[in-house]
Amino acid sequence: MDLKGKGEKIQMPAISKIRFTNAIYDNGEKRYNDEIFVFDGHNGAVLLENGGGKTTFIQIALQAILPHADLGDRKIRDTLSLEGNPCHIAIEWIINESPRRYALTAVTLYLNNGKLDSYKYVYEYGYNDKNSIENIPFVKDTIDGNKRPASREEMGDYYQLMCREYLNAITFPTIKAYHKYIEENFKIISKEWRRIGIINGEEGGIDKFFEGCKTTDNLVDKLLIPAVEEAMAGNGTEDFVNTFEEQREHFKQHKHLKESIDESRQIQDKIGEYVNTYSEFYDTEKQFNSRKSYGKALYQYISIEEKDTKIKLEDNFNAQDKYNYELNELNRMKDSYDLALLKNKLLLSKYKYEEILKSYEEHKEQLNIKETRIQNLKIAKYKKKIKELEDEIILYQKQLENLEKDEEIYIIEEQLNSNSSHIKSYFDIEINKLNEEINILENQREKHEEQLKRLKLDKENIDKEYEELFERQIRLDQDLKTKTEKIKGVKKEILSNPETEKIEDEYPKWSDKVNYIEKYSVESQGKMKFLKEEKGKLKLQLKKYREDLAGFSTDKAALEEKINNIENEEKELLLSIKENIPNLFHINSIYTKQEQILSTLENKCESIRKEKEDLIIEERVFHRFIDDYKNNRYFTVEPLLAKWIDEWKDQFSFLESGAKYIERVAYTMNKSEREYYNAYPYWVVAAIVADNEQIKLKNKLENNLDKVTYPIIILSQSKAQEILKKENIIVDDYICIYPSMWETNIVRKDFQCKKDEFNKNAKIITQKRKDKENELNNYDNLYTKTVEFLNKYPFLEYLRPLKDELKNIEENIYNIKIVINKKSTRIEQIDEEMENINKEIKELNEEKAILNKKIEKAMDYFKEKREVVEIRNKISELKSQINKKKIEISRLTKSIGYDKKRINNLKNRIIEIERSKNGLLEDEVYIEVENSLPIKSDISIEILKRQRKDIKDRLNKKQKDRSHIEDNINNSISIKKELEIDLYNEVKGAKYSIDEETVFPLYGEREMEELIDEVNWLNPKVDKIMIEMEKAKEKYIFDESKHKTYEENLLKKYDEIMEFTESLDIVKEKINEKRQELDKRYEYLKSMEEELNRKYNSINNALDLLEKKNERYEYLANKVQPSILAEDTIVEIPYNRVKYINDLIEDLENLNYKVNEKKNRVLNEKTKFESFCNNSISDPRLKNMAISGINYKEDFEELTKWKRIMDKNINKTIRILEEDMMQHDKEINHFITHLHSYLKTMTEEIRSIPKKTRIKVDDKWKEVYIVEVPTWEDEVGKQKLIDYINWLLKDIEDIRFKDEDGSENKANVRKYIENRFQGKELLKVVMGNEKIKVKCRKVTNDGKVSSIPVTWGKSNSWSGGERWSKNMTLFLGILNYLAEKSQSISSNQKRNRTVILDNPFGEASSDHVLDPVFFIAEQLGFQIIALTAHGEGKYIRDFFPVVYSCRLRPSVNNETQIFIKEKEINHVFFKDNDPKALLRLGDVEQLSMI
Repeated sequence: MDLKGKGEKIQMPAISKIRFTNAIYDNGEKRYNDEIFVFDGHNGAVLLENGGGKTTFIQIALQAILPHADLGDRKIRDTLSLEGNPCHIAIEWIINESPRRYALTAVTLYLNNGKLDSYKYVYEYGYNDKNSIENIPFVKDTIDGNKRPASREEMGDYYQLMCREYLNAITFPTIKAYHKYIEENFKIISKEWRRIGIINGEEGGIDKFFEGCKTTDNLVDKLLIPAVEEAMAGNGTEDFVNTFEEQREHFKQHKHLKESIDESRQIQDKIGEYVNTYSEFYDTEKQFNSRKSYGKALYQYISIEEKDTKIKLEDNFNAQDKYNYELNELNRMKDSYDLALLKNKLLLSKYKYEEILKSYEEHKEQLNIKETRIQNLKIAKYKKKIKELEDEIILYQKQLENLEKDEEIYIIEEQLNSNSSHIKSYFDIEINKLNEEINILENQREKHEEQLKRLKLDKENIDKEYEELFERQIRLDQDLKTKTEKIKGVKKEILSNPETEKIEDEYPKWSDKVNYIEKYSVESQGKMKFLKEEKGKLKLQLKKYREDLAGFSTDKAALEEKINNIENEEKELLLSIKENIPNLFHINSIYTKQEQILSTLENKCESIRKEKEDLIIEERVFHRFIDDYKNNRYFTVEPLLAKWIDEWKDQFSFLESGAKYIERVAYTMNKSEREYYNAYPYWVVAAIVADNEQIKLKNKLENNLDKVTYPIIILSQSKAQEILKKENIIVDDYICIYPSMWETNIVRKDFQCKKDEFNKNAKIITQKRKDKENELNNYDNLYTKTVEFLNKYPFLEYLRPLKDELKNIEENIYNIKIVINKKSTRIEQIDEEMENINKEIKELNEEKAILNKKIEKAMDYFKEKREVVEIRNKISELKSQINKKKIEISRLTKSIGYDKKRINNLKNRIIEIERSKNGLLEDEVYIEVENSLPIKSDISIEILKRQRKDIKDRLNKKQKDRSHIEDNINNSISIKKELEIDLYNEVKGAKYSIDEETVFPLYGEREMEELIDEVNWLNPKVDKIMIEMEKAKEKYIFDESKHKTYEENLLKKYDEIMEFTESLDIVKEKINEKRQELDKRYEYLKSMEEELNRKYNSINNALDLLEKKNERYEYLANKVQPSILAEDTIVEIPYNRVKYINDLIEDLENLNYKVNEKKNRVLNEKTKFESFCNNSISDPRLKNMAISGINYKEDFEELTKWKRIMDKNINKTIRILEEDMMQHDKEINHFITHLHSYLKTMTEEIRSIPKKTRIKVDDKWKEVYIVEVPTWEDEVGKQKLIDYINWLLKDIEDIRFKDEDGSENKANVRKYIENRFQGKELLKVVMGNEKIKVKCRKVTNDGKVSSIPVTWGKSNSWSGGERWSKNMTLFLGILNYLAEKSQSISSNQKRNRTVILDNPFGEASSDHVLDPVFFIAEQLGFQIIALTAHGEGKYIRDFFPVVYSCRLRPSVNNETQIFIKEKEINHVFFKDNDPKALLRLGDVEQLSMI
């Protein structure tokens, strides 16, 4: 390809280099690390095995031109793996050859929040620029010496830095701005590259794409027309569709505008006729509706009765529910009461059990104390005896010792004194103990005696209080009875039904009602004031409105008089017109058909004038015939001929008319004149003269030639005879038609009849002429009068303003009357409302007085009831106090008895201790030692006594011998052991804790005896009490269990158990009272239920009858407004429902018959109107509006109002329609013109495409393709478009474009319109049956072009390579066309452009196929970069000076495959064509990335 030039700017750029960095595809399995492909503007081939990513290569490369572009169904987001670092794509374009300048388009693709985004960068530079494509920092060095792709942030910083430092470095925020810049500055056409993308998006490339274009129609529709539409300015189809949709309603109306104007006026007249008929029906129906309103009011009143009864029934049911609820509450109260009784019983059982338990514990405690004392005394006794035995053993041992020695008397006496002191000490201690015990017991006795006094005093006081409480209870019982009777009296006095009502329930209602009445009275007073003010204002307003009404009425009368005069004059004139012109009989107004009337009159006058002139001529003909032939006996064509023959016959020897001549001959020959006429028709124009006098006659006739109007034949007698003798006379050698008059008048008698007839007809014609003149004068007068009328009263300038003014006045009068009626009605309503308010206030005040009395009584009732409650509470409290007093008296009685017994026991105990004390004082040993000094000793008194005896014996020298003492010792030791065993057993078997401090007293034996007696007395008593206690406990447990079980059952039955603050006696009374009240209420509610049900059934029967009759009369319809029932009717209805209903039905039947009769007349009129609309009105909107108005305006007022609105709207519509029609005509013409112009331009553009495929052969340009586009006449084409649009408008109304609900499916309509406004569809419309034809020529491998073109369809039967060749040529031509149209490049400019194709060759693999394509490509200025498989590469190396053999190698870690390439350069080609390119195509260092 020769791309050399000296300083010549290349209009469209070629690709110098392509660079991919970090392009990862096939789910991350394959990648371009950093590859640069150098083409330097020359054809290049990239050889890749199948599956190596040829389509991916193209899609990646397209990103530098069309960022984010998809390729067919392949989304770039799915093609590239962008989850890690971004992908960088750059293309270097040659935009000028000398000096060499480049444009760089670079795109960095990355993910932004999961969405595809990109940097778009452009840079323009010269040769060896430091920022050229190779030097863009798409790759960064790592610390370990490897390479890595630049990140999004790094490239963003780089692009921004370049933009700051270089004016020719630019980034773009949007793809649109990017496209615009590279197209305007570098001629990189986005449309062209999108087309390249479409071709490459087809699997199979060029061949696959053109498979869908096998026929010429396919080619035109799929390729040529879309390419032209893409290249043409504007949006084509979209603009047409938008315009069509915007104006669709106007387009649809356009053809109906004219008809709508006439139809609207006709509708007005027909509506007026219908409304007049309807008014008769309306009056009758009004009466019927009045009774229907009464029926509805009756139904509503009975319905209200039914509702009230139903409400009362519901209230009754609610009351029963309330009764059931209260019954349930009463049962809960009763059960709670029973539970409270059980609780009290339980408490009593518990109290009794606790009291017995307390008694048991007291007795048991006494028993335990005594048994403990016995136990401790026994142990103390054992200890004492053991101690005595030990002391005795010691004593015996000392006695043995004393046997060994001889004691002195004084020592023995000292021992005796010491013994006396010890004994004295013992007695003193014992006596002191007894004295202390006596003192304690005395104190206890005194204390109990004091307590006994208090108890007796307390009992006396409680007895007294008990008596007082009992007396108070009697008095309160009496007060309770009195107040209860009073309460019953109040209930009977103020309650309607004391058995079922409660003052507590009614009092709030009375209070609320009184408050409502008071509030309502205040509000009513305010309302009354407001109503009075409103009434005053309304009266003033009414006065002004009535004055205005009077003024308008006067103006109306004056205008009506004027208009009536005009209309009467118009009617008279129109009547005359109709009488004279029957075909104008349908016209109701001269104005509405002004042009028609004037035109008709003019035409009529002209017609009559012509008729008159014709009659004059006809009259002249008849009179002339009469004048000409009145004296002639024989017929001659020329009337004067007979006259002249009569005048000249004496001057000739023989002169006769042809008619007379054949008459004589016929008579003589016994033939008819017609036989001779048929043989020779000219007898009527002939004159028979003697043979020698022809010239003479001729001369005489020539002298009168100016008077001759018809030709005259002069026959000599001989000639005439000759004619008579010959049967077949050839008159002429041509066909001639003769007047019938010649034949009919050839006979004299017939001629005479004809003259008579002409005479008669002449008179008739003369009369007709006179009549026609009169008629003409009449029509002239009519025309003149009509013109004068229209000039005097022009509709637009005079009558319409008058009528408009009258309509405005009537509208004002109508509105004022409505306002007056409304305000008058409002005043009546105010009066009625004020009367009702006063009446209601009076009734409410009366009710308020009654209620206040009830409230006053209720307050007394509440006071008495509170006092009753207080009394009951007091009685309850008294009873409780009395019971407590009883219990207290019982307790005090017991306590007194116990204290008396206790005192007696203490006295007895004191006596016993005194006795023991006296026993000690009277003891002989005590007497002996009474005066001794007491010295305390641990030795027991018994040992001391023995010791004393022993001392005395020694003192008296009465010592026993040793053996006896030793026996005593042994005996004492033996007894001691036995006692120790007994003590051990006693301690071991001790029942109570052992008091180690207990000392067996001196009177211990007697104490033990007394204690044992007491224990023996207490044991059976404790046992008895224990039995009572067990019984009490069992009773308590039983009551507790019973209470618990009952309580649990209640909690299951009820949500909550009642707690009583009052005494159970009061609760019981309340339960009984409530039970009685509920029983009475139940009876009342049941009786009321029966009564209400009877009433409800009666009402329902009445309603059923009304509803049944409603099926026929429909008086319950929503549109029927109920009337107001009279007071006496309302009073009587509940007692005579059926009678009132029967009377109503009878009236309705009579009125219904009359209404139906009138209604049928209305329906007939309506049918006529609908028939008129359906048959005479073509505008569906106007038709529907009229029919729907008639059908749905059932109310006369609405109908008349609708008529006024229709009149106003129709008049307004007519004006608008006339204006719209002109405007729509303009819009339609403009739209059609625009469409037509667009199609003309499209056909011209289609014709220009072959020029983009022309190539220069032998210094001559030849087009490879020829496209023949049919032509059409402009007006024919426009008309076809108009017809098409009208058809389209009608077709869109079809049901297939409707939704289920009948509404238009806008999406479907839009889609349909878009299809119908495509260029291919519109071309079919204007071209009709003609079609675009495409032919192509073969280009041979020697650069020759065949002279004979073949059709596109036939060319598709060529070999695969030849098909590819011609398809490729057309594809390149279309790209050429798109580029030129996008940037308005002249076809004679030398230019370069690039196309990248995936597997473009298909079946083409030989030189003779490829040579023509590359020859054409060079002619058209294309650089081809082709991607193909290795197997195909060997056939095409000769056509690509730069070839890259590429393959995929595994990465170091075998995780991915990395793209690598080897470059092959056709050195011979470059040496011959562009040696400098070899320097620019030097090897580029390969970067490697792991």
